[in-house]
Amino acid sequence: MPKKTKKEKEEEKKRAEEERLKLEEEQRIKDEEERKQREEEERIKRELEEKIRQEELARLEEEQTKVIERSNTISRLTVESEERKEEGDEWDKHISCDPLPDPENETDLTSFLTLWEQGKDKDINECIENCRIAEEVVMKLKSLYFDAVSELKTDNIEWCYYYISKLKKTCALKFDQLTKNIMENIESYLLYTEEEKKKMTGKKIENIRDQFELEARNEYFKIGIRGNHSNFSGTEMLKHESLGISNEVPRIFCKQSNLQRSVWISNDITSSEKSPYFAVGGVLRIEIFSLPEMPKKHRNWIIRKVQDEEEALQAKNFSDSGGNIESITVSFTIPEYVWIDEGREDVEVGWWNEEAKEWQLDNLEEVKINKTTREVSFKTLQLAPFAYLQSRCSDFPYVSWKLRCIQPDVAVLDIQTKRIKLVFEIGADYCKLIDIKESELQRLANKEMTPGILLKELISSGILLVPNDDDFELAGISPKDKDAEERAIWDVVTSVNAYAFRSAKWNHNPALKDNIVVKIRENLEYDREFFEDYEPDWRYIMWWNNKCSFVDCIDTDENFDREVNIPEGNETHAILSLTLMNNATDEALERCNDYTHIRFIQTLKKFLRILRIFSFS
Repeated sequence: MPKKTKKEKEEEKKRAEEERLKLEEEQRIKDEEERKQREEEERIKRELEEKIRQEELARLEEEQTKVIERSNTISRLTVESEERKEEGDEWDKHISCDPLPDPENETDLTSFLTLWEQGKDKDINECIENCRIAEEVVMKLKSLYFDAVSELKTDNIEWCYYYISKLKKTCALKFDQLTKNIMENIESYLLYTEEEKKKMTGKKIENIRDQFELEARNEYFKIGIRGNHSNFSGTEMLKHESLGISNEVPRIFCKQSNLQRSVWISNDITSSEKSPYFAVGGVLRIEIFSLPEMPKKHRNWIIRKVQDEEEALQAKNFSDSGGNIESITVSFTIPEYVWIDEGREDVEVGWWNEEAKEWQLDNLEEVKINKTTREVSFKTLQLAPFAYLQSRCSDFPYVSWKLRCIQPDVAVLDIQTKRIKLVFEIGADYCKLIDIKESELQRLANKEMTPGILLKELISSGILLVPNDDDFELAGISPKDKDAEERAIWDVVTSVNAYAFRSAKWNHNPALKDNIVVKIRENLEYDREFFEDYEPDWRYIMWWNNKCSFVDCIDTDENFDREVNIPEGNETHAILSLTLMNNATDEALERCNDYTHIRFIQTLKKFLRILRIFSFS
C-alpha cells in the first residue's frame, strides 16, 4: 500500500474533523429536541397536576359541608343522648346512696379531702380502710381521666391528674401520721399488759417485749409494721407472711431499737408516662426508722420526747451507714391478677430513684421469680420503692388487628399484641374482654366497663395498651400525623356498621409516615368471621390529614419503596362515605350515614383514641 502524502493525511484529518463536528451537531440538535420534549412533557404534567390539585381543592372545599353536616349531626345526637344518660345516672346514684364524693364536683372532692386530712385514724385498720375509700375515688377519677384523654380535653386531663396526685399524697401522709402516732405511744405496743403478765406465770417477766407486729390489708394496700426493741446477732429475716412480703433486716439495724414499715400499694404512683418502664403488681416500699426513747414515769406524769413528723420519720438507709455493707434479700408476691408471660425468661425488678424520677435496674442482684408461687426475690444494698417492671411497649406496636360489627350497635375488635391476643366487644357505653383463656384475666372476662376502666385494669394486670406520643421512639416507629389519625377514627366509627376494617402491612412503611392505611370490605351480614377471606376480598384505604382515598398497595408485596397511587376511576374525598360512593351498595352507603346508634359510635371512638391502633400498628 503506497505511503500517504502529507496532503492526503491533512485532507483525511480534515474530513474526520468535519464528520466529528457533524455528529456533535446532530447530537446537540437531538439533545435539544429531547430537552424541549422533556420540558414540554413536564410542563404538561405540571399543568395536569395543578389542574388535578385545583380540582381536588375545589372538591374538598365543597365537601366540607358534608364534614360539617356530619359533625353537627353527631354533636346534636350526642348532646341529646348525654342529657338522657345524665338523668338516668343521677337517679341511679340517688337510689344507690353512694357515700363517695362526686369526682366531677370539685366542691365534693375538696370537702372529702379536707375532712380526711383533718381526721385522725385510731388504728392501722381504720387507716387502711380510709385509704381504701380514697382509692375508690381515685378509680372514678381515672375513669374520668381516660374519658378526657379520649375526648382530647387537656384541661380535664390536668384536673384529674391533680386530684389523683393529691389523694395519693394524702394517703402517704396518713401512713406517716399512723407511724408517728405509734412511735409517740410506743409503750402501748412494747409494754406487756397486766392480763398478759398473768399468763406468764412461772416465767421471768420483763416489762418490755422484744418486738411487736401490726398488719392490715385490703385489695389496694398492704401495710406491715414491726417494732424491734431487742438486740440480735447476725441478720434477721422479717416475714409478713399474710402480706406476702419478707426481707432481711440489715445487720447494723439488728443491734438497734427500730421500727420497720413495709407498705405495698397496688397502683403505680411513681412512674410517669415518659418513663420507659411501668410497675406491674404494685409498688413495695420498705423503710426503717429509729424507735424513740421509752417514756418515763414521774409521779403522776408521763414524760415523753415529742418529735416533729420530719424528725420522727427520718428513714435510715444501711447503704449510708459506712463500714462493711452486706446486701439483704427482699421478696414479695406478685398478685394473682398479674399476667406473667410464660415465654419471658428475664425478670426486671427495679428501684425508684426519687432524685432522678425514674426506675433503675442497677444495684439489684440475684433477681429471681418463681412462676408457681409468684414470688419475686432479689438482693439489694439499699432500701427504696421496689417493683416488678415491664417496658411500656411490651405489647405494641400491635402486630395486627381487625374490627367489625356483629350487630348494628355492637362491634368486636381483635388485637394481636407482641405477646398476647385480646378480643374486645364494644357496645353503647361499654367495652368488655371476651374469649380470654388466661386465668389471670378471668376477673375481667365478660364484664362491661367503660373503655378507660377496662384498659386501666389491663394495665394492673401487666398489659399496657395506652400508648402516647413519647412511645413512638421507644417502640422504634415513626410518629403518624395526628390529624390523619383523627380523620381515620371518625370515618371508621361511622362506617363500621357496614364495613369491616383490618390492619395493613405497610401502614408503618417510611414512605407512608404521614398517612394511615387500613384494609376494608363490606360486611352487611354482620359476620364476625368471613367464610371466604382472601387478599383480593379487601381493598386499601388511606387517610391524609385532610382527605382519604382508595390506594394500590397490597400486603402481598414483598417490598414497598414507592409512592402510593390512586387507582384509575378513584379520587380523594373529604370523608370515607364519599370515597365509597362509586364502590359500595346503596345499603352500605345508607348505613355509613346513619348516626342513630350514637352511644355506640362515641364509645368506639373513645376506645380507638386511647388504643391508637392506627398509629401503633
